[in-house]
Amino acid sequence: MINLRIWIIASSIALPTVMFGGFSLLRLINRGNILRPFQVNCFRAGHAHRGVLLLMSLLYYNFLDQTTLSVSIKLLASAPLFAGILAQSGGFFLPMFLGQENRLSAGTRLTIAGAGLLAALSCSYTVSSCDRKEQSNSIMEWRKLWPKRLFDRYT
Repeated sequence: MINLRIWIIASSIALPTVMFGGFSLLRLINRGNILRPFQVNCFRAGHAHRGVLLLMSLLYYNFLDQTTLSVSIKLLASAPLFAGILAQSGGFFLPMFLGQENRLSAGTRLTIAGAGLLAALSCSYTVSSCDRKEQSNSIMEWRKLWPKRLFDRYT
């Protein structure tokens, strides 16, 4: 996990920007007719995608660390993930300033490129996760983590 620390820090630093984005959107909506409905929708979509994808990236780094891939491959897989998150969510913000409603724009293309990059990384992770350092999915290991009464209730 130490090897991926820089990417974990980058995602963790970016999370407060999502929180500030929600605060900013709320202030703009409460002020009145500053943004058109199209701009509000773009802002909401970009904000939501960035927040969810950043949280998912923290899981991705954790799972990526459990694979038997070399450190350099892990680092190379982390950079496009971060770039894909920025492209996917950033593509929603571009039409706020440059795009028109119901028209293909540079922002739409950027969102599609980011989604394609994230899909490719997801597929590559799926293939690499078949060969893990340790398989800890056994029911007995999960049973150790939960109190006996709670576990027996759901089995």
